[in-house]
Amino acid sequence: MNYSLFQDIQGLHGNGVVDAVMEFSAQYLLVAVFAVLGLLLLARLRTDGIRQAVRYALWPGGALVLSYLLGLVAAAVHPEARPFTTHPSGHPLIAHHPGQAFPSDHSTAAFAIALVALVFLARRWGAALLAGAVLIGFSRVYVGVHYPGDILGSVLVSVIGVCRVVTSHGARWSSGPLRGGGGPSSCRLVRRYGGVGGRYARVTSCSRGSATRWPGSSQRCRV
Repeated sequence: MNYSLFQDIQGLHGNGVVDAVMEFSAQYLLVAVFAVLGLLLLARLRTDGIRQAVRYALWPGGALVLSYLLGLVAAAVHPEARPFTTHPSGHPLIAHHPGQAFPSDHSTAAFAIALVALVFLARRWGAALLAGAVLIGFSRVYVGVHYPGDILGSVLVSVIGVCRVVTSHGARWSSGPLRGGGGPSSCRLVRRYGGVGGRYARVTSCSRGSATRWPGSSQRCRV
Protein backbone atom coordinates (compact mmCIF):
# COMPACT_ATOMS: atom_id res chain seq x y z
CA MET A 1 0.00 0.00 0.00
CA ASN A 2 2.84 2.38 0.83
CA TYR A 3 4.51 1.86 -2.54
CA SER A 4 1.19 1.85 -4.37
CA LEU A 5 0.31 5.26 -2.94
CA PHE A 6 3.79 6.46 -3.78
CA GLN A 7 3.27 5.44 -7.40
CA ASP A 8 -0.11 7.20 -7.52
CA ILE A 9 1.50 10.45 -6.36
CA GLN A 10 4.36 9.98 -8.81
CA GLY A 11 1.76 9.66 -11.54
CA LEU A 12 0.86 13.33 -11.02
CA HIS A 13 4.12 14.44 -12.67
CA GLY A 14 3.93 16.27 -15.97
CA ASN A 15 2.71 19.79 -15.26
CA GLY A 16 5.74 22.05 -15.44
CA VAL A 17 4.41 24.63 -12.97
CA VAL A 18 3.29 22.04 -10.41
CA ASP A 19 6.56 20.15 -10.73
CA ALA A 20 8.52 23.37 -10.13
CA VAL A 21 6.44 24.26 -7.06
CA MET A 22 6.92 20.80 -5.61
CA GLU A 23 10.66 20.83 -6.28
CA PHE A 24 10.97 24.20 -4.53
CA SER A 25 8.82 23.09 -1.60
CA ALA A 26 10.74 19.86 -1.15
CA GLN A 27 14.10 21.63 -1.03
CA TYR A 28 13.64 25.17 0.27
CA LEU A 29 10.29 25.67 1.99
CA LEU A 30 11.73 24.37 5.27
CA VAL A 31 14.04 27.41 5.33
CA ALA A 32 10.99 29.68 5.36
CA VAL A 33 9.46 27.60 8.17
CA PHE A 34 12.57 28.10 10.32
CA ALA A 35 12.57 31.81 9.45
CA VAL A 36 8.98 32.22 10.64
CA LEU A 37 9.82 30.46 13.89
CA GLY A 38 12.73 32.86 14.39
CA LEU A 39 10.51 35.87 13.78
CA LEU A 40 7.92 34.60 16.27
CA LEU A 41 10.61 34.22 18.92
CA LEU A 42 11.94 37.71 18.14
CA ALA A 43 8.44 39.08 18.54
CA ARG A 44 8.32 37.49 21.98
CA LEU A 45 11.65 39.12 22.79
CA ARG A 46 10.26 42.56 21.95
CA THR A 47 7.02 42.18 23.88
CA ASP A 48 8.12 40.11 26.88
CA GLY A 49 11.76 41.00 27.42
CA ILE A 50 14.83 38.83 27.07
CA ARG A 51 14.36 36.81 30.29
CA GLN A 52 10.84 35.73 29.49
CA ALA A 53 11.61 35.22 25.80
CA VAL A 54 14.52 32.90 26.61
CA ARG A 55 12.26 30.98 28.96
CA TYR A 56 9.71 30.49 26.21
CA ALA A 57 12.40 29.57 23.68
CA LEU A 58 13.56 26.68 25.88
CA TRP A 59 10.23 24.88 25.55
CA PRO A 60 10.05 24.98 21.73
CA GLY A 61 13.76 24.17 21.57
CA GLY A 62 13.27 21.15 23.79
CA ALA A 63 10.35 19.97 21.67
CA LEU A 64 12.40 20.24 18.46
CA VAL A 65 15.38 18.41 19.93
CA LEU A 66 13.20 15.65 21.35
CA SER A 67 11.39 15.21 18.01
CA TYR A 68 14.73 14.93 16.24
CA LEU A 69 15.98 12.33 18.72
CA LEU A 70 12.77 10.34 18.38
CA GLY A 71 13.31 10.43 14.63
CA LEU A 72 16.76 8.89 15.08
CA VAL A 73 15.26 6.14 17.22
CA ALA A 74 12.54 5.50 14.62
CA ALA A 75 15.18 5.28 11.89
CA ALA A 76 17.13 2.71 13.91
CA VAL A 77 14.01 0.64 14.58
CA HIS A 78 12.75 0.75 10.99
CA PRO A 79 15.60 0.97 8.43
CA GLU A 80 14.27 1.88 5.01
CA ALA A 81 16.06 2.88 1.81
CA ARG A 82 14.83 5.70 -0.37
CA PRO A 83 12.37 4.85 -3.15
CA PHE A 84 14.81 5.50 -6.00
CA THR A 85 17.29 3.11 -4.36
CA THR A 86 14.83 0.27 -3.87
CA HIS A 87 13.11 0.89 -7.22
CA PRO A 88 15.77 2.01 -9.75
CA SER A 89 13.10 2.52 -12.42
CA GLY A 90 11.89 5.56 -10.51
CA HIS A 91 13.26 8.98 -11.44
CA PRO A 92 13.31 11.56 -8.63
CA LEU A 93 12.76 15.15 -9.71
CA ILE A 94 15.61 16.39 -7.53
CA ALA A 95 19.12 15.11 -6.91
CA HIS A 96 19.38 13.41 -3.54
CA HIS A 97 21.86 11.14 -1.84
CA PRO A 98 20.75 7.57 -1.08
CA GLY A 99 20.26 6.62 2.51
CA GLN A 100 17.67 6.29 5.25
CA ALA A 101 14.18 7.36 4.23
CA PHE A 102 12.15 6.75 7.39
CA PRO A 103 11.20 9.13 8.87
CA SER A 104 11.61 12.23 6.73
CA ASP A 105 13.93 14.71 8.46
CA HIS A 106 12.42 17.63 6.53
CA SER A 107 8.91 16.68 7.55
CA THR A 108 9.88 15.99 11.14
CA ALA A 109 11.38 19.46 11.48
CA ALA A 110 8.48 21.14 9.66
CA PHE A 111 5.73 19.47 11.70
CA ALA A 112 7.60 19.94 14.98
CA ILE A 113 8.04 23.67 14.31
CA ALA A 114 4.39 24.02 13.30
CA LEU A 115 3.19 22.28 16.47
CA VAL A 116 5.58 24.32 18.60
CA ALA A 117 4.21 27.54 17.12
CA LEU A 118 0.65 26.31 17.54
CA VAL A 119 1.11 25.39 21.21
CA PHE A 120 3.63 27.92 22.51
CA LEU A 121 3.62 30.98 20.27
CA ALA A 122 0.64 31.86 18.06
CA ARG A 123 -2.27 29.78 16.84
CA ARG A 124 -2.71 31.51 13.49
CA TRP A 125 0.95 31.26 12.60
CA GLY A 126 0.98 27.71 13.87
CA ALA A 127 -1.92 26.82 11.57
CA ALA A 128 -0.13 28.44 8.63
CA LEU A 129 3.07 26.56 9.41
CA LEU A 130 1.09 23.34 9.73
CA ALA A 131 -0.21 23.86 6.19
CA GLY A 132 3.37 24.45 5.07
CA ALA A 133 4.47 21.24 6.79
CA VAL A 134 1.78 19.29 4.94
CA LEU A 135 3.01 20.77 1.65
CA ILE A 136 6.61 19.88 2.50
CA GLY A 137 5.64 16.31 3.34
CA PHE A 138 3.59 15.86 0.17
CA SER A 139 6.29 17.43 -2.00
CA ARG A 140 8.95 15.10 -0.59
CA VAL A 141 6.85 12.18 -1.81
CA TYR A 142 6.01 13.95 -5.08
CA VAL A 143 9.64 14.48 -6.05
CA GLY A 144 10.41 10.83 -5.28
CA VAL A 145 12.69 10.90 -2.23
CA HIS A 146 10.23 9.55 0.37
CA TYR A 147 7.33 7.16 0.73
CA PRO A 148 4.03 8.37 2.23
CA GLY A 149 4.76 6.21 5.28
CA ASP A 150 7.92 8.22 5.91
CA ILE A 151 5.85 11.38 6.24
CA LEU A 152 3.36 9.72 8.58
CA GLY A 153 6.28 8.59 10.72
CA SER A 154 7.50 12.18 10.86
CA VAL A 155 4.09 13.41 11.99
CA LEU A 156 4.01 10.77 14.72
CA VAL A 157 7.44 11.56 16.20
CA SER A 158 6.72 15.29 16.03
CA VAL A 159 3.43 14.95 17.87
CA ILE A 160 5.01 12.73 20.52
CA GLY A 161 7.97 15.07 20.96
CA VAL A 162 5.92 18.24 21.33
CA CYS A 163 3.27 16.63 23.54
CA ARG A 164 5.92 15.22 25.83
CA VAL A 165 7.43 18.65 26.41
CA VAL A 166 4.01 20.22 26.95
CA THR A 167 3.02 17.65 29.58
CA SER A 168 6.41 17.69 31.29
CA HIS A 169 6.22 21.44 31.84
CA GLY A 170 2.57 21.43 32.85
CA ALA A 171 1.87 24.09 30.25
CA ARG A 172 -1.46 24.46 28.58
CA TRP A 173 -3.57 26.93 26.67
CA SER A 174 -5.85 29.27 28.45
CA SER A 175 -9.50 29.26 27.61
CA GLY A 176 -9.01 32.38 25.46
CA PRO A 177 -7.36 32.34 22.04
CA LEU A 178 -3.74 33.25 21.50
CA ARG A 179 -2.36 36.35 19.84
CA GLY A 180 -3.97 37.20 16.57
CA GLY A 181 -7.42 36.33 17.85
CA GLY A 182 -7.30 37.28 21.50
CA GLY A 183 -9.97 39.25 23.23
CA PRO A 184 -9.41 41.93 25.85
CA SER A 185 -8.64 39.40 28.59
CA SER A 186 -7.10 36.47 26.73
CA CYS A 187 -3.89 35.06 28.18
CA ARG A 188 -1.42 33.62 25.73
CA LEU A 189 0.02 30.89 27.90
CA VAL A 190 -0.49 30.07 31.55
CA ARG A 191 1.03 27.71 34.10
CA ARG A 192 -0.87 25.98 36.84
CA TYR A 193 -0.92 28.02 40.01
CA GLY A 194 -1.42 26.66 43.49
CA GLY A 195 -4.64 28.51 44.11
CA VAL A 196 -7.74 27.15 45.76
CA GLY A 197 -8.71 24.04 43.85
CA GLY A 198 -6.32 24.96 41.05
CA ARG A 199 -8.93 27.31 39.60
CA TYR A 200 -6.45 30.06 38.86
CA ALA A 201 -3.25 30.29 36.86
CA ARG A 202 -0.31 32.62 37.05
CA VAL A 203 -0.17 34.82 33.96
CA THR A 204 3.15 34.29 32.22
CA SER A 205 2.32 36.26 29.09
CA CYS A 206 -0.77 38.03 27.87
CA SER A 207 -1.72 39.37 24.49
CA ARG A 208 -1.96 43.08 23.91
CA GLY A 209 -5.05 44.65 25.34
CA SER A 210 -5.39 42.06 28.08
CA ALA A 211 -5.93 42.93 31.70
CA THR A 212 -2.39 41.76 32.56
CA ARG A 213 -0.01 43.02 29.92
CA TRP A 214 3.39 42.55 31.53
CA PRO A 215 5.00 39.30 32.66
CA GLY A 216 5.47 38.85 36.37
CA SER A 217 2.33 40.72 37.28
CA SER A 218 0.56 39.53 40.41
CA GLN A 219 -2.78 39.53 38.63
CA ARG A 220 -4.34 36.23 37.71
CA CYS A 221 -6.79 35.12 35.10
CA ARG A 222 -9.51 32.58 35.71
CA VAL A 223 -9.11 29.42 33.59
